[in-house]
Parts: sequence; structure tokens; C-alpha cells
Amino acid sequence: MNSAFKALLSVFFALIVSLLFPASITPGYVQSEQPKIYVGAEMFAVAPDEITELEYQTANRRFSATSLEGGKHGFLIRVTGPTDADHQECRSGKALDLLLNELSSVRVKRVLSKEEMVSLRQRYPGKSALLRVKAGANMDPVEVKVIRSARTSKSVILEEGAILYVSTLPRKFTDSLSRGCPVLAAR
Repeated sequence: MNSAFKALLSVFFALIVSLLFPASITPGYVQSEQPKIYVGAEMFAVAPDEITELEYQTANRRFSATSLEGGKHGFLIRVTGPTDADHQECRSGKALDLLLNELSSVRVKRVLSKEEMVSLRQRYPGKSALLRVKAGANMDPVEVKVIRSARTSKSVILEEGAILYVSTLPRKFTDSLSRGCPVLAAR
């Protein structure tokens, strides 16, 4: 056999194999743009005692918590909104410390199907928020898009690239940040 025929045969064989055994059937994985997202995957993890800044921003409200003296004395919480009545400022209490523990390991509980993603985006257009967590002086912040959906969901839906997934982050996490000082202030 000549080398051109061998090359053509190997390309044909590779094509047949890729059609018979697509990547989407790899156990636990969903065929997607990078990165591979699968049930149980840890999407991010932040040590609660190393968090220096936390920000949660929706279209009309911004929550921020900045550590006081390296986090040893809690956080200064600031919430801003569309009116002056929406503005809050307080020192954090135990409730924020408990919420920060939720960031120690955020995993994928379930990847939404294409149909679920389309439906969710149609029902809640533009209902997203940005969660940003900075920990340590030399680390890049973790930034993740939060899809704000019906209050009946018990877990937070996060977005990575074009993929939406139900995370292990409980809904009370974003609900508490949205409410701000009345829930998270020192008592």
C-alpha cells in the first residue's frame, strides 16, 4: 500500500471511531465547551478564613463585604441600591461567617439540559448576578455568574461558559446577601 492510501485509511478509521464513540458518552461528563462540567465536579473552593472581599451584584443592588484587619474582626458590609433608602452599612456578625463556610467547596449537583437552559433563560431573561470572592493577597478572585430563578429552587444555579448547572451552594446564600444588614449584621 502506498503512504497516501494509508493516510486516507487512518483518517477514515478515526472518523468512524469518533462517530461510534463520541465524547458525550464518557461516564459523568456532558459534551460542552471547555471546561468539562460533570456531576460532583468541584467548580471552586475558597477557604473561609482567607476571604478578604465578597461581592454580589444584581442589576439594581450591590452587596460588598470587606474584611476588617484581615478578617479577624469581621467584615464591613455595604449594600447599595437604586434609592438612598436601599443603602446599608454595618459590621458583620456570625451569620456572615456561617455563609462564608458554604464557599469552602462548591460542586455541581446537576447539569441542566439544553432544553432546561433555553426554558430558564426565556422565563428569567436578564436575571443574573455576579458573585466575586477574593481570598489571599496573591490569588485571583473567583468570579461566577449566578442565574436568579424562581424562589422555589433550593440551590443556586451557576453558569460556566455556555453551561448552566445546579450547584451545592444553597439558595439561602444569595438570599441572605441580597437582604444585607438586617440578616448579616453583628447583634
